[in-house]
Amino acid sequence: MENEEKTDFFKGGRPGDRRILRGDPDRTAVKLKKTPYYWWYKCLKQSESYKACCNSEGKGILSAVYEDFGDVFKWPWELWAEKYGRRIFVERKPLPKVELLTRQSMDSARPSKLNLILNVPLTVTKRKLLADFRNILNQHHDGRDLDVNRHSTSKRPLLKSRVQMGMVELLLAVYSERKYNKNLPLWKVGENAGVKIAFTHNSIPEGRPRILTIEEEKRRMAIVTSGYLKKARWLIENAEIGIFPLTREPTAIDYLKARLNPPK
Repeated sequence: MENEEKTDFFKGGRPGDRRILRGDPDRTAVKLKKTPYYWWYKCLKQSESYKACCNSEGKGILSAVYEDFGDVFKWPWELWAEKYGRRIFVERKPLPKVELLTRQSMDSARPSKLNLILNVPLTVTKRKLLADFRNILNQHHDGRDLDVNRHSTSKRPLLKSRVQMGMVELLLAVYSERKYNKNLPLWKVGENAGVKIAFTHNSIPEGRPRILTIEEEKRRMAIVTSGYLKKARWLIENAEIGIFPLTREPTAIDYLKARLNPPK
């Protein structure tokens, strides 16, 4: 059943900004900016493989993603968000909600891993009912471990990930800095991209701290920047095939969550 509400719901939006009135493209672009949807769009704009796909009008191994995301190099975010983003990221079915079962609907209702059927006596206080309900939820609900994206009905679901969007922004900054300044040393790439490291001290055999030399600081910055570049490449490569956000090689489970077939 298609969502018949007047607003669209985006699970990856910020709290309070997940519902957006239909027919309001400006609001769509503003509310979804800096969310995972925005950074997925920005990752594709950094991808040379996806750029080649766009230049060939969607032909090639990334054609399935192109069919959904279109030419991100042609459309600025404010227009892309409404033209493409809304269509592929909106929840296509209404969110399930607590509802009163009628005698007729009760005959076909069945408990499962995704829903409970409760008997709520109305002869006790609300406080008692709420306490009982809370106890039952604690026993059966995953709480903070719940992967809400796994139950998404959007065409392109997000992955539940510990990767924060602030880190995604930094990874893309490092990737872009290296892309356009290939001759810079890695430590300078990290410095220009805004990588921050606590350069304080190092231990000496006696256990006393000492201040790092400038060369030691540069080496440490280079090591961290190299790690960020590796994560950035995985982030972009995964975005190209329809998995986001993921900064490592995808597993079969990642493909399953993204509703994709793993490569053979």
